[in-house]
Amino acid sequence: MSGVDANDILRAQGPDGLRHAFDHGRRGAEAPHKGNGLPIKYWSDLDAVVAPDRLVKRLLGTTALTLIYGEPGSGKTFLATDLMMHIALGRPWFGRAVTPGAVLYVACEGTAGISNRLEAIRRRHDLPAQVPIAVVPAVVNLGPGGRDAERVIEAAAAVEAKTGKAVRLVVIDTLARAMGGGDENTSQDMGAFIAACDKIRIDTGATVLIVHHKGKAQGSGARGSSSLIGAVDTAIEVEKRDGARVATVVKQKDGAEGDELGFDLDIVEVGKDEDGESITTCIVQPSDSIAKQRPKLSPVEKRAIDVLLNVTVDHPVAKENYRDSLGNSVTGPNVTPTKIESFREGLKSAGVTDRDNSQNERQQWRRITTNLANKGVLVISGDLCWKA
Repeated sequence: MSGVDANDILRAQGPDGLRHAFDHGRRGAEAPHKGNGLPIKYWSDLDAVVAPDRLVKRLLGTTALTLIYGEPGSGKTFLATDLMMHIALGRPWFGRAVTPGAVLYVACEGTAGISNRLEAIRRRHDLPAQVPIAVVPAVVNLGPGGRDAERVIEAAAAVEAKTGKAVRLVVIDTLARAMGGGDENTSQDMGAFIAACDKIRIDTGATVLIVHHKGKAQGSGARGSSSLIGAVDTAIEVEKRDGARVATVVKQKDGAEGDELGFDLDIVEVGKDEDGESITTCIVQPSDSIAKQRPKLSPVEKRAIDVLLNVTVDHPVAKENYRDSLGNSVTGPNVTPTKIESFREGLKSAGVTDRDNSQNERQQWRRITTNLANKGVLVISGDLCWKA
C-alpha cells in the first residue's frame, strides 16, 4: 500500500476495505529485495493453483521451454508449423484446446520452406485475412557469445505491437543453425543456448519451441548434450513408424509421458516453377491410427531405459572395440551400445536396483533386463547392450 493513505481507505471503505487492501498488497507483491537480490514468495503467496498445460491442453504449458526433434524427413518441422498455425488461429490442435496468441517463427534455415508450408495451409483451410504469425528470415546466434536473444525479444515486442496480441509461441528452427559457432555436444555450449532460450521465454512470456535433430544412433534421443533434454519442460520425438508418423511425448515435467499423436503428411501443390512444373509441400493430417503401438513400461522399466540412454551417452563403445564374450573382435550393430556392466552399475547408482544388497540387486537386474528384452526395447549381445 505504498503511497496510499490508510486513513482515507478506512473512511471510504471501512475496516473490511482496509483489510482487503492490505492483504492484496501483501500477497500481490514479492518480498522486498535490494539491488540485485532475489525475489521471494512465501507460503501464503503460493496458494494459487496454476494449470501446467495452458498453451495446449494436456500437452504444452505457457512460458515453457519445449523441444520437437526427429530424424530428417520425420515431419518434425511440418508438425511445428501445424502447431503454431493452430495457436495463431485459436483452433484446437489434435482435439486439444489451445490458448490463442501471436507466433514468432525464427527461420534460421531460410524462409522458402516456411512460406510454402504456410501457402499450403492457406489453400487447404478457410483462413481469416490476417493471421498473427511473423517470421524472422535470418540466422540468429543463441550460442556461446551470441547476443541475439535480445533481438528476438525485440522482434516479439514488435509483433505484439503490430498484431495487438500477446506472443504465445516463439519457434527456433533449428537448434543447430541457432548455436552460432557453439558445439551442441558440450554441456557448456548447450548451457549457453538454453540460457538464451530461457531469457527469451521469461522476457516475452511466450513458450519457446526448439526444433532439433535426432542423434544418429538408434535410441539416442535428441542430438547433442543431454543437458538439453534435462532443461526442457516437454520433449516430443517425431518418427516414421511402418508408413505412419508418430509424435511421442518422451518427457513431460508436470504431466504424463508416453502420449502419442498419429499423423500423415498430405502433399499440396502450392504453385509452378519457371518450367511449369509443380511446386509441392506437405501439411499435417491427424490420423486416428498409430502403427505398432509401443509396449507399456512400468515406472521402474521407464527409469531403467532413462539410465540406459544416459549411460550410453557417458560410456559408449566404439565400433572398433566390439568384442564377444571371449574377447574376439566382432562386427557390432549399427547403433551405439554400452557395456552391460556399465548399464548395471548405472542402475545401482541411480537407485533403480538395490546397491546395498547384492542378492536383491541380482534379482532386480534379472527381472528388469528380462522384461525389457521381452518387450522389445532392450537388446543384449555378448557384453554389449542398447535400446532397441
